[in-house]
Amino acid sequence: MTNSNRESARPKRQERRTRNRTIVKWLLFVGAFGALLAGFILAPNLSIDPIIVTIALIVSSILFGILSVLNLIEKDMRSRVLGVVTVVAAILAMIFAIAANQLLGQIVDIESLQDEAFPQVEPPIRP
Repeated sequence: MTNSNRESARPKRQERRTRNRTIVKWLLFVGAFGALLAGFILAPNLSIDPIIVTIALIVSSILFGILSVLNLIEKDMRSRVLGVVTVVAAILAMIFAIAANQLLGQIVDIESLQDEAFPQVEPPIRP
């Protein structure tokens, strides 16, 4: 009797694990993709500090890295291929983070140089 109960519980437990892994993978993907998009949406806005954009892209690459590890440890071939793809996505996100940091750092430096070259002159106060 207990063997039949144990055998009927195994598929349910396995099904629950698979469903939980899928949910975790989707949450990681949405978080990584959201951080990547946030980095690219915030990048053109010059009032945003370049460090924030860089942090968003680094978080994205870290989440893609975790997702790739989770996919690579799976036994089926489809998950392993997805793992390799997410490794490439993590590397690209890190490259974009470095490039965005360099580019935004240069843009901010040019603006500060413009402020120094063309200071705001206040009109003289008349008595």
